[in-house]
Amino acid sequence: MTSEPMTDTAELIARLLNGIGAEFDDELHLSGSEARQIADALSSLVRERDEAWAEFGPVDRKSRSLAEHIKAALDELVAQADEELARATAAEADAARMREALKLPDASRRLLFISDTLSSKGYLNRSDICVAFGVSVPQASADISRWLRGNPGVAEYDKSAKRYVRASLSNTSEGGKGE
Repeated sequence: MTSEPMTDTAELIARLLNGIGAEFDDELHLSGSEARQIADALSSLVRERDEAWAEFGPVDRKSRSLAEHIKAALDELVAQADEELARATAAEADAARMREALKLPDASRRLLFISDTLSSKGYLNRSDICVAFGVSVPQASADISRWLRGNPGVAEYDKSAKRYVRASLSNTSEGGKGE
């Protein structure tokens, strides 16, 4: 193995650490292809490291310690890149699902909205539907009634909060009034 690939490897590590930051924090959001590129680059670095160790082995205690430190840092970066890739993949799947939902008739989109809102927030107000779709309160009430008939026991009306809540959350609903 020549010194040139190792120099390229060192430069790549430096660029990754300088560009991304030493901590690769949760504020970083990459697209799926960017996360894949980083994961592929880090996997390549790990392979190069393993090949170098197999060919030359660590030279002395200081080199071994540095190599182990770099290995740990690379392993952590690979794990974090994999997590970011999973988040990007999930976001792409959500976007595809939303594009498909836009093809549905309005009534079906409102029912899907009810399911998604209860699933994500744990509660739903009639006004959520009115604002999102520009429908009247009676139409929102009709949509909720239709959804409840098709999903018995999943949600119920919390009189004190004046909103619909997932059945599992009805006893421990969050504070605040709905409509």
